[in-house]
Amino acid sequence: MKQGKAIAGLEGARRALIQAEEEYEAISRLYPDGKVRHEIWGDVPVWWFYYDWIQDRGVVGLKNTHLQYVGLDPMEIWKVMTEDPDNVRNKIKDLNGIDQFVTKNWDYWHLMKFVAGYERWKLHEVKGMHEILTINYTIPQTSRAFGYPTYFV
Repeated sequence: MKQGKAIAGLEGARRALIQAEEEYEAISRLYPDGKVRHEIWGDVPVWWFYYDWIQDRGVVGLKNTHLQYVGLDPMEIWKVMTEDPDNVRNKIKDLNGIDQFVTKNWDYWHLMKFVAGYERWKLHEVKGMHEILTINYTIPQTSRAFGYPTYFV
């Protein structure tokens, strides 16, 4: 993670375990309402980057999936995110989407979004880190550190 590149084999496995523990500690210090720096919007809640990721998927061809998942059109949630970053959760919590259903019915979903949001934020903070590396490696390995069973697909 720190070098923004994938390392394979036994050395990769060793580093993944160490880095997952480091990420676990960093995220645990921030959870549940910690903030990180956004270059444009200032300090935003960590989970804001989770919704930024979801919103990005919506504007690059998954608009209907996004609408079903969050309950808002991608540009509508972007407006909410940028106008009032601290209150995105409050403004979307009662919408009729998959995200709201899971949030209301599974206590650990908030933590999962927080973990994914933190790793998405790190994408912008680690030189050489690319989105594919966060999707394939950092989000799954950090999720496993928190006890979420994940697998590379």
